[in-house]
Amino acid sequence: NGNLLKDLRLLQLDPEGGAVWSEKALPGAPGFGRAGHSFVPVGASMVLVGGYYAVGLDHGVWALKHADGDATWSQNFRSTVGVQGYAQATGNIASRMYMIGGNRQ
Repeated sequence: NGNLLKDLRLLQLDPEGGAVWSEKALPGAPGFGRAGHSFVPVGASMVLVGGYYAVGLDHGVWALKHADGDATWSQNFRSTVGVQGYAQATGNIASRMYMIGGNRQ
């Protein structure tokens, strides 16, 4: 689907109320555009789960890890089911995520 994007954008806020968007190209990025996914903080990473792309629901769990000012993508594992369109949040324990609802494949 030509409408699904795979870009990563950063919103940089300044103390005076300004904001600037920039596109980030990072090593190891997921190789296809997607929609219906979630992207939440877990520990020192941002975790991307599921969504759909041109051929169906994605089973991937990706982490955007930050270290010393650099960021890289890695695929942590593949889920047994693809999911999209759900709500996700992190708990007060940094290594947990909660998901509710959505469509599964």
